[in-house]
Amino acid sequence: MGQVAFVYGSSRYDIVRNALSLVAEEVREALRGRSEILIKPNFVSNSRQLAATHVDAVRAYLDFIRDFYRGSILIAEGSGFGHTRRGFRHYGYLPLEQHYGVRLIDLNREAETVEIEILDNNFRPFPIHLNRRMVEAECIISIAPMKTHNEVVATLSIKNVLMCTPIRGKNTLELLGSWMLPRIFKNYRAAVHQGYPAINVNLRTLMDYVYPDFAIVDGFKAMEGNGPCSGDPVDMRVACVSKDALACDVLAAHLMGFDLNQIGYLYYAHRDHLGEGDLSRIEVVGDEPARYRRPFRGHDCLQAQLQWHLESLENIEVRKSGYTTMRSCD
Repeated sequence: MGQVAFVYGSSRYDIVRNALSLVAEEVREALRGRSEILIKPNFVSNSRQLAATHVDAVRAYLDFIRDFYRGSILIAEGSGFGHTRRGFRHYGYLPLEQHYGVRLIDLNREAETVEIEILDNNFRPFPIHLNRRMVEAECIISIAPMKTHNEVVATLSIKNVLMCTPIRGKNTLELLGSWMLPRIFKNYRAAVHQGYPAINVNLRTLMDYVYPDFAIVDGFKAMEGNGPCSGDPVDMRVACVSKDALACDVLAAHLMGFDLNQIGYLYYAHRDHLGEGDLSRIEVVGDEPARYRRPFRGHDCLQAQLQWHLESLENIEVRKSGYTTMRSCD
């Protein structure tokens, strides 16, 4: 049975800190024996705060663990567009280095990669390169905003970790719209997007290489409509926290008005027992979610996104295979 702490309040920092206190033993358990942790915020945009992880949510986590965790802390992100360092600066992350002794890592500048296979839009396997630091991270803490999405209905703690792991590359010519350009110019993050059915299977494949050890979904100011960048604000004032990232995301999606069967990659995670995806089996501690549930307006293409399910993909078994360590493929 998955346990999720759920808190409503008037301060982003306070609701995250209070939610953590409700599952304090789970927070400690996730860090026990760890010499290094990697905190993964979300900078799909490095200029619009609504689309990104607010620094106050990260501060709340750092303050909560500082009395009992003595290992090193990385805050690692690779902006979807533009320079990650600009995001760190624009969103107020730079002072964290001195105040908490953390290291800020730009995943887009990492040289070491590993190679795996995912599916193209015709469901044929092809290779992509993943960030080795993410794949081999000792412990990943996902701190993600609550947002709708343009391809997979909603993006929460799990997808936050998955989609920064494929190498983005330095060339943005894929914006011209060709299916081949992301592969030609080594933007393997863009190459994961192979249509609604395949992207959900691809995200499930990535879960065998990288997955949150602890999840925080910050819904203080959430996003509805045309997420993950251009949506509209929703004043939710809630936070969900759990050692079970799937349970955390399923509860957050429920608060947004979506269920497991609408979000393909969460459905596959539940099918393969990567966490608790049955809402009736999720134990919520803290406030009562039903009081704060507020159906979100989905992306303009929501109805098309809901066609992710194909019987031919239903029984695909995802198996983690060995991977090859490589230098940068840029």
